[in-house]
Amino acid sequence: MEVAEALHDDVLRLVTARRNVRRRKVLSAAGGRPRLARCPGCSQEMSAADMRDHRIPCVRRELQKLMGNPFQLSPKDPDPYPDFYIHHLSDDATEVEFHKGSNHDLVTIDLRKIADITAVKEGITLTHVRVLGRVAWHPEIGTGRWRFEPTAAVGRPPLEGGTRSCTA
Repeated sequence: MEVAEALHDDVLRLVTARRNVRRRKVLSAAGGRPRLARCPGCSQEMSAADMRDHRIPCVRRELQKLMGNPFQLSPKDPDPYPDFYIHHLSDDATEVEFHKGSNHDLVTIDLRKIADITAVKEGITLTHVRVLGRVAWHPEIGTGRWRFEPTAAVGRPPLEGGTRSCTA
């Protein structure tokens, strides 16, 4: 620590800048986005272009196969009764509607916000669904108290004056 205090500020700035350049080279050598993505429904790896058409129908099929089984959504605010059940999922839906087993609150989740589906056999099949966001308890809401809060808006940002906004 004494050595750093004795050095001139310009020397410290130069060393910091040199370290940052090295870090950028290492990060750019990694290649940016991953070349393959994993489907949350079937765990198959594919390119992002192939994933666009594959993801929603695959997640829908997987959820339809597991219909009637209890689901645990995560991340979720803790409570003593964690089980959810599928309330509604149509063949052309882009959303799934879960109801809470203990109080029948309805939680609607966009299929694009499902990050992972893991079925565990323990006498009865229990399915863990990891979402991009969280399922939260809202005591100030009248009848329905459990709600899904996504981490970011789903889809592309809205058009502003004929061009896409990149601020979302």
